Amino acid sequence: MMTNGPSATKGQIVTMDLDRPRDRLKLLAHPTYIDCRRQLLEFLYQTQVRTAT
Repeated sequence: MMTNGPSATKGQIVTMDLDRPRDRLKLLAHPTYIDCRRQLLEFLYQTQVRTAT
């Protein structure tokens, strides 16, 4: 995931260990997907808070 701004850098690497092809509806209940989504949202929130202040 990338940080914000014109001087964006690598902020965090998240491994998506999910089989392909993926079924979107089944993916919503998959524990690995849920954890990756949580990590992404936390990263975005924390990055936004840092750049907003």
